Amino acid sequence: MSNKTEEIIDVAIVIPTMNRSHFVTRLLHYYSNCLINGSIYIADSSDDEFHIKEIKKSILDVSQKIKVVYGNYPNANIEEAKRLILEDQVIEKYAAYCGDDDFLIPSTLSNCAIFLDNNKDYSNCHGVGVCIATNNDVLYGDIKEASEYKLLGIESDDPHQRIYDYLSDYWPIWSVRRVDEFKKTLGLLRTIPVETFREITMGCVPIIHGKTKLLNELYVVRQIHKNRFQSPGLIQALMLESWYKSHKEMYRILSNEIETTASTSKSKLDNFLKQGVINYYTSNMRSALSVREDNNIRKIRAFIRIFFPYIAHLFNKYFAKGLPLSRLRNKKSIYYNEFNKIDKFLKNFTKE
Repeated sequence: MSNKTEEIIDVAIVIPTMNRSHFVTRLLHYYSNCLINGSIYIADSSDDEFHIKEIKKSILDVSQKIKVVYGNYPNANIEEAKRLILEDQVIEKYAAYCGDDDFLIPSTLSNCAIFLDNNKDYSNCHGVGVCIATNNDVLYGDIKEASEYKLLGIESDDPHQRIYDYLSDYWPIWSVRRVDEFKKTLGLLRTIPVETFREITMGCVPIIHGKTKLLNELYVVRQIHKNRFQSPGLIQALMLESWYKSHKEMYRILSNEIETTASTSKSKLDNFLKQGVINYYTSNMRSALSVREDNNIRKIRAFIRIFFPYIAHLFNKYFAKGLPLSRLRNKKSIYYNEFNKIDKFLKNFTKE
């Protein structure tokens, strides 16, 4: 009898993009160096012919090593582009979203799919996240700093508690998900006009329908850079004309999803959902309005990193929280092998 834990399960990697062919080219070369189970799906919202041609050329360049499927959906928003390519092209049972400027770890994707295959009460699974920045904010080259990117597990049996916990300690959902559920979730978002609320709802729906597993494996490495796409923050969203419509539609969708998942009283549903949303808004507002670290302190820290690197190294090794660069580059780290592949790839990308 075969042992399921030794199986390899294909996971589709869905990459939405818009007029950023340089990032897509880099990412395809990264995946072409990996052992990938499943196909790469480019959901391209580009309306610029130059970027469309460059992406197609890059796909051809790596076609001997990996299977890449291309879909062009001009000017579609990020969620709609993902929905369209999932509906039109994806054949795998499981899928994961990948930003065009980020890197997923293929071996962890497969382990997440294996976990979901064996645990039907879980709707999504992921591992540990890391943020990086390169010297001079370039597309390739040396990584100058790293930090942990918050991804959590939520394993309560009660969907009311899960959604409350998620909204109270929110993190954008980066997970391996069942394709059928993923398509359904993205379909629900089509009635929400504001990007911020589509993102929140996209995270909440799978949390309602099942538990979230966090594996202690490196899952995603995200590059922080000046051209990074960011949806409007909550304070910006508040100023949009369609804010209330989006909020109301999000609340309606989440209420309906909870009601279809668990027997519940209207009062209990309203209490958990409203308080969870309030907690999310409160936390987000505090973060947005908090006073940034004094510029002089940042200058002192930068000075120490440049002129006293040994002191900075000791601090990062023994005192810093999270996943600073020194820990990720330590061969004793359980994340070292996978992080080192990305580290080396970024250094050598121009030579390929």
